Amino acid sequence: MELKIISIGKFSGSCPYEKIFYHYVKRIKNKIILEEIKIKDYVKKNFFLKKKILPFCDDPYTNVIVLDKGGETVSSENFSKNISQKISNDCKKIIFLIGGPDGFDESFIKQFEIMSFGNQTWPHLLVRIMLIEQIYRAFCIINNHPYHK
Repeated sequence: MELKIISIGKFSGSCPYEKIFYHYVKRIKNKIILEEIKIKDYVKKNFFLKKKILPFCDDPYTNVIVLDKGGETVSSENFSKNISQKISNDCKKIIFLIGGPDGFDESFIKQFEIMSFGNQTWPHLLVRIMLIEQIYRAFCIINNHPYHK
């Protein structure tokens, strides 16, 4: 299964988050793709996101999960079950969307699964780390690895 994270902003050369993010990427055996959206492209987000995501909407082997504070909060165990279920249903790709401070247009995201890391507002670069750690944790749970304990 391929995992793609589409997120606003870019890691800068001195950003400590980048090192942590790739630390987890190296530990995950699945292919991980990070696509960074420039801030100016995010301003045109409806056009940009539709161009990037809509081709996958009709693909039965791809699932899109939007990270948005209005989404459902899930435990690590339930997130792992969700990933495991997608694998069992022959899902080949999961695309995670991380937006900026204004989130996403409601009419766009309502067609996707929406997940939240709680009611707080988190910096988008930190959300990447939280997400990749939870993806790593999910695969550890699936494979009965002791990391989760």
